[in-house]
Amino acid sequence: MTDFRAEVRFESGHLLDILDNFLIEPSRNNWHRNFAYYFGVPNDPQRERIFLFDCHGQFGAEPHLDLDDGERLFAGDPRLNGFSPRDIEIRDVLAFVDLYFDQKPFPWVAA
Repeated sequence: MTDFRAEVRFESGHLLDILDNFLIEPSRNNWHRNFAYYFGVPNDPQRERIFLFDCHGQFGAEPHLDLDDGERLFAGDPRLNGFSPRDIEIRDVLAFVDLYFDQKPFPWVAA
């Protein structure tokens, strides 16, 4: 098993919390992934969770996007505008954080 964990705290109060775990089966070459990418402002009820990509701590579970209102969007949901949370990785998340700070829309809300 390989674990990657990082917490990035911004001067603005924003927090990017990263958890990415990979597990390989001992007898096979099958990799499983468990991840959570949280971005928000923990002490601000208006922006507490800006986005969260995760699979609820379960290896191989269907990844999804948790919105600030608690709604979950899975791959194929038309509200994602073609974006899929299945193959999300840290570079994508950093690009989304950059979009947020540049006050540009996320792919899942862009028209």
